[in-house]
Amino acid sequence: PVMTYLGKADALVRLNRASEARSLLARALEAARAEGSLGYQAELTLRLGLLEAEGGQTSAALHTMDRASGLARAAGGNRILAGIALEQARLLRTANRASEAEVTLVEGIRASRSMGERLILPQLLSQLADLRLARGQRGPAAALIREADDILEGLLTNASSPWARGRI
Repeated sequence: PVMTYLGKADALVRLNRASEARSLLARALEAARAEGSLGYQAELTLRLGLLEAEGGQTSAALHTMDRASGLARAAGGNRILAGIALEQARLLRTANRASEAEVTLVEGIRASRSMGERLILPQLLSQLADLRLARGQRGPAAALIREADDILEGLLTNASSPWARGRI
């Protein structure tokens, strides 16, 4: 149950016990490898990359996220791949690697669209719009924001309850 490991690792991080979280994720990753579960491996590897990023190890984190992307592709996990792209692009931008962030976002958008995913896609679109705006590409940036807005409007309009709308 990967979600249990991820939740426990998050709790350990919040308690300033990152090394324990890293050990827990490494054990969970070994178990996922033993079972041949590529999707779980991708999620756990991403979480390890995020821990490295929080620890200021940007280069190691990006390398780990590349491994997570490879696992997600091998698993056919487009939702996982889109989530990895979102996190990796944020880290690339922080490292002043905007061109790589753009390539990563485009890949994440492609993965998200291929499966009709509607929750991560607006975030990917808005990050790409922000990159394009920083380059002075107002028209393309505006088109991306309109698309993200349309998706969110559709989600909010079709949400079944105030609780569901609040979760979007």
